[in-house]
Amino acid sequence: MPPRNKRQTMLFSATLNRVSRRIATEYLNNPVPVEVTPDKVTVDNISQEIYHVKSHIKMNLMLGILKAQAPQNALIFTNMRHAALRLSKKLQLNGFHSQYLTGNLPQGQRLKIMDNFKAGKFAILVATDVAARGLQIDDLEMVINYDLPQDCENYVHRIGRTARAGNSGKAISLASEGTAGHLEAIESYIGMKIPALAADFELFATDSSEGFRIGTTYRKHGSRKNL
Repeated sequence: MPPRNKRQTMLFSATLNRVSRRIATEYLNNPVPVEVTPDKVTVDNISQEIYHVKSHIKMNLMLGILKAQAPQNALIFTNMRHAALRLSKKLQLNGFHSQYLTGNLPQGQRLKIMDNFKAGKFAILVATDVAARGLQIDDLEMVINYDLPQDCENYVHRIGRTARAGNSGKAISLASEGTAGHLEAIESYIGMKIPALAADFELFATDSSEGFRIGTTYRKHGSRKNL
C-alpha cells in the first residue's frame, strides 16, 4: 500500500513575538520558520526622539510635550495595565480627553474604545501592548512610549501605529530608571541610535492631578468624585 499523505499545517502571521513562537513550536511537528524581513525595521517618515528623565517628573515632561506640540491625537503606551488606567485618569485631571485600553477589558468595550478613538471622539488613548499590533489609525500624529518596552520588537510595533498610509508621524520615548535598560537592545534591533533630546525647564508642565488619590474614584480635600 502506498504511504499515507501526512497532514501539513502552516501558520501565518504578520507579527509573531517570541512567546507566540514558543507556543506554536510546542504544537507543531518539526516546524520550519520562513520569515520575510524588510531592509529597514522602522519607517523613514517616523521621527523618533527620546528623553532621559527621572520617573518622579516623567508625567510633568509628558504633559509639557503634549501642551507644546498639541497633537491632534496621540497614542501613549505603558507596560502595565494599572499604569494605563492611572495615566489616563491623570490626563483627564489635566484637561485632556483621554481613555485607556488594556487586555483585561471586555472585547466589546475594547472595540468601542478603538472605534471612538479612530472617529476622533477623544484625543488621547493610553494603552498597553494590546494596541501595538493590528490597530490601524491612518491619521495618528504621535506615539509616546511613556514606558520603554522590554521587548524590542514591541517598540517597532508601537511606533508603527503612526505614519500609516504614507503619512508622517512622530514617536517620542521617555526613558526613566525602570525602563532605560531596554534602550540598548531596542537601538540594536532597529539599527540606529534614537536621537536623545535634553528637556529644558520650560518643557516641564505642572501636574494638576497631584494631590488626588486616583482609583475608581478620586479624592482631594475631602471631596469625592467618580472619574
